[in-house]
Order: sequence, then C-alpha cells, then structure tokens
Amino acid sequence: MAARTDGFPLDRRLGESGTAYGTARRQLMRLSDADLKKEDLMRTLTRLFVPLIALLAGAGSVLAQGMPTSQPSRLMIYVEELKVGMDRDHAANEAGWPAAFAKANSPYYYLAFASMTGPGQVWFVQPFESYAAEAQSMKLVADNPALSAELERLWRADAEYLESGYSIEAVARPDLSYGQFPDLGLVRFYDISTFRIRPGHEQGFEAAAKVYRENFERGMPGASYRIYQVMNGMPGVNYLVFGAVNDYAELDKMMADGNAMWGSMSEEDMAVIQKAMTDDVQFYVSNRFRVDAGMSYVSEETKAKDPAFWGAR
Repeated sequence: MAARTDGFPLDRRLGESGTAYGTARRQLMRLSDADLKKEDLMRTLTRLFVPLIALLAGAGSVLAQGMPTSQPSRLMIYVEELKVGMDRDHAANEAGWPAAFAKANSPYYYLAFASMTGPGQVWFVQPFESYAAEAQSMKLVADNPALSAELERLWRADAEYLESGYSIEAVARPDLSYGQFPDLGLVRFYDISTFRIRPGHEQGFEAAAKVYRENFERGMPGASYRIYQVMNGMPGVNYLVFGAVNDYAELDKMMADGNAMWGSMSEEDMAVIQKAMTDDVQFYVSNRFRVDAGMSYVSEETKAKDPAFWGAR
C-alpha cells in the first residue's frame, strides 16, 4: 500500500442498511430491482474474500452507549450527495435527525463527515460491534411510530437538497490497521481513501498493505489509521482507509514525517508497494472531510469532551 505525503495512507505520487438511522433511509430510498441484483451479486463475491473472524468479532456484544474506544467490528455508512448550493439548507434539515433520535433515547450514535475535497457529500458513519446490535437499532425504529413518522418526514424533506444517496457496509481489518484508536469526541478531520482491487488480487494488495504498515510503524509511530473492507454497497472489492486528526495544523507534521518515511524505505519494500499499485489496484481516490457537529448524533459523554464544539447545534 502506498502512503500519501501527509502521512495518511495512499500516495498520489504512486498512482487513491438496517440501522436506526439507515433502516429509515434505505426503506425510503426504494431501491430498484437492478440495484438489488447488483447488491446481491457483490455480496456473494466479496464474502469469498472477507475473513470469517471479521464478521464474527464481537457478535455477542451490543453498543449500548457512547462512542467506540477501539476499532468497531462493523461500519454502516450512508453517503448523501448534495445539490450545488444546498449545503446549508441540507445541514439545517439534517439536524432534525439527531434531535429525533435523542427524543427517542436511542443509544445508536453516528458521526457526520462533510466533504472538504471531491464531490459535495456528507458521510454518516455508524459503528456496530455485531449484527445483533444493528438488529436492535432496527427494532427501535419499528417499535416507535412517532420516531418512524418523524424520520420519514425528514427524509422526504431531504429530497429537495440531495442528488442521490447510497449505503455501504464495511467490516474491520485490524490486521491491516495501525496505531492507537483516536478519541472520536476530539477528532475534527478525516482523510478517507478508497482502494478498488482487481478481481482475484486481494492477496497482493494485502501483502503490500502489511509492508506499508511496517514502514509506517517505524517512521510515524505516533500516527494511526484504520482499514475496513467493504461487504456491500460498492461494485467490486474495495478497502476504505480512515485517517484522523484533532487539529488541521497536525497535517503539516504528518506531511513531513510521511516524506521522511518514504525516503527511508528500502528499495525492496518500495518495489512491493509499487507493484501492488500497478498490478492489484484498479482505482483509488482520497478525500478530506470535517466532522459536522450539528448533523452528528453523539452521547452526552462525548459532548462533555468539547462542549464548545458539540454544543453548537
């Protein structure tokens, strides 16, 4: 795996569902038959390559409250693509979702990431430790008619501001990830990179990712990143890489450290990474996002870590 010059994974030089939140949105999206067939086919293919342990990790646990303090086993990600000029209006309507969940005392929290580069998007990222936890979040909506009605109203209103929307299910790959898990209540910016792998080339990509991790550990021991493998919602075989910083100014040091890491990398390791980028990676893209407090739904414990930020709703 290549690394960006700012230290987040991915280097441009090397040429980048059924939750309390998502159930309501996916039910209202009214997926077409073609979409469903594509999802079914991708589900079958990608499950051939995802280690079973990643699916079963934490299967008996339920995220009861607060934000995770270690890499969650699963992520449900809801991507909304915005119409030009509708950012503020969309954000105002979107604030109704966390208000509705708070009124219902939902313990299923999520973060909203607004794009700073690339297409105008908002990613709503919701962690789960198991399908059992996700099933409970579905039940919360189904058993609460008032909540269901409010979410449908909000979703219909969203149609004025959105070009499209889709959902992604991803499972953790801690074997490819590195470093201390960040305090999500303090993180303000994310770098999210997507690798799409050529069919049958997962092994080569993952071998390169481990070489990259070894070099990252030596050259940038204080930094970290998390890798997830997509199960559903995207064509082909995809990996998502999440990097995070608390302060945007931290990127200056990460860029310098990243350049130093590449400069000290052995020719053998560089060759492995370059070969993977040429032979195994079909496509990659990397974009930056900021955490949007008003569109996020977080616990009171999380808000208490930075009331000035989380209280600005």
